[in-house]
Amino acid sequence: MKDISLSTIRFGEYRRKSTDSEDRQVLSMEAQASENAATRDHHRLHVVKMFEESRSAKRPGRPMFGELFRLIDRGTVNGIVAWKLNRIARNATDAGRIIQAMDDGVLLAVVTSEGVYTGSGSDKFIMQVEFTVAKKYSDDLSEDIRSKTKKALEKGLWPAYPKLGYVRERDEEGNKTKNLIVDLKRFPVLRQLIDMILAGRAPTEVWQMAQDSYQLTTPRRGRNGGGLLSRAGIYRLLTDKFYAGMMVWNGEEYRGNHSPLMSLAEYDEIQAILAGRRMSPEAEPGHLFFPYRGFVRCGSCGGAITAKYTTNRQGTTYRHYYCYRKRAPWTYCPEGAVREEVIDAAVIDFVRRMVPPRRWMEEALAGAREIEGQQEEIATGIITDAKRELGKTETRLQAIRDRLVDGDITNEEYHSDRNRWMDQTMRLRERIAQAENGFPVLEPLESAVSVLNQATNYLASADPYKKREIVRTLMLEPVLTQKKVLVSAKRPFSFFVDRGARPEMRRGRDSNPRGLAACSFSKAVR
Repeated sequence: MKDISLSTIRFGEYRRKSTDSEDRQVLSMEAQASENAATRDHHRLHVVKMFEESRSAKRPGRPMFGELFRLIDRGTVNGIVAWKLNRIARNATDAGRIIQAMDDGVLLAVVTSEGVYTGSGSDKFIMQVEFTVAKKYSDDLSEDIRSKTKKALEKGLWPAYPKLGYVRERDEEGNKTKNLIVDLKRFPVLRQLIDMILAGRAPTEVWQMAQDSYQLTTPRRGRNGGGLLSRAGIYRLLTDKFYAGMMVWNGEEYRGNHSPLMSLAEYDEIQAILAGRRMSPEAEPGHLFFPYRGFVRCGSCGGAITAKYTTNRQGTTYRHYYCYRKRAPWTYCPEGAVREEVIDAAVIDFVRRMVPPRRWMEEALAGAREIEGQQEEIATGIITDAKRELGKTETRLQAIRDRLVDGDITNEEYHSDRNRWMDQTMRLRERIAQAENGFPVLEPLESAVSVLNQATNYLASADPYKKREIVRTLMLEPVLTQKKVLVSAKRPFSFFVDRGARPEMRRGRDSNPRGLAACSFSKAVR
């Protein structure tokens, strides 16, 4: 190929700094600009346009690189100035594009601080080797990062930015470590928001309080963050298993060392609340509010019960609840509709039957005091049982690893089974930790009775919003069948069902004192 005069080439200067952690050691934009200026002056190059971006070159699709090649294809630019070849390309597609442009004669030269590359066979061969080395380095670095990330996760360390409510711990010299500790400013506020959700408040209402009352902001990182928690942010918080102590990375679950914001049982309860809750009426002006809509289930087909207003010939308006589901294109579920008063009556009667008589309550409190005196014995039994189950679970985890290595199961099956047993492991560890800390019995029992007494008063007041909170706090999803409503209590309120219905029942020694001791009663309704 004939010699090319660099002075006749119109160059585009390209500077790139990756935003990925793997490229943190490369020169900054300012340093690259200084190196490129020295290269321009040394070769007396004519640069018609500069291109600068903070993007990784591991994959095709960089906007400024694409713009540079649009000018090359038009003939506006026919040369490139860069610090090194790996600044231009680190993937086979972009590297091939450069070599092909040289073959086509639209790219005449690439000039770097290390040398000048023209369209000669030797220069193109050297460039291909350099691009291959850069690609190999990128691949090795990515593999190294994945390996280090997996090791960190297996040690219970979160490899990404700390989530809302957590910060990096600092060592004695003030440097950040990999351990996460709670953010003393935000963590207590987040726990209060969780308590509100568990008490039955709508997520949109809780989000509004986070903004208005608590002024909860996200942490600032560079140009991002620092604003009030968004509505999407509150839902991310409520659905992220990280806050229950489990780290999910690429579909796999790991047990974290960080202090959880909630227990796994509370996480499960919140997911059930979110699955059955519609948008709060305060968040949607003009929304017709029905306290039981989306919460009652159909006993015939299992579908959700919806609601509507109906008016009879006399002009009286009622609120009716009915199953919306079709069994076939033209056949609706046969379950009949019921008026809201029927559900009200069933709920109120159920709550009244749960409230224990005074004499039974006095005896129950005496029994709670007796159980609190047996804490060590009860805790030892619970810990022994949980550790036995924990050993079995860890054996199952090892077994599915062996099955994956032997090729007996697929990766998808392995991840599914592993996540299930990791979740079980976390729950058993929670049970052991709870037993080691002791089980308060007397105070939760009094709190539960206070909730029941408040529930009766709130239901009688016929406040539809408070009615919905009470029902969600005390009961599992009521079932509509044959125009009747079947109601069952959540734990621990199911403890009161039989006792409230049979006031003559006298206290004897509980056949399973561990069960009563381990029952964690909900907080009083706010």
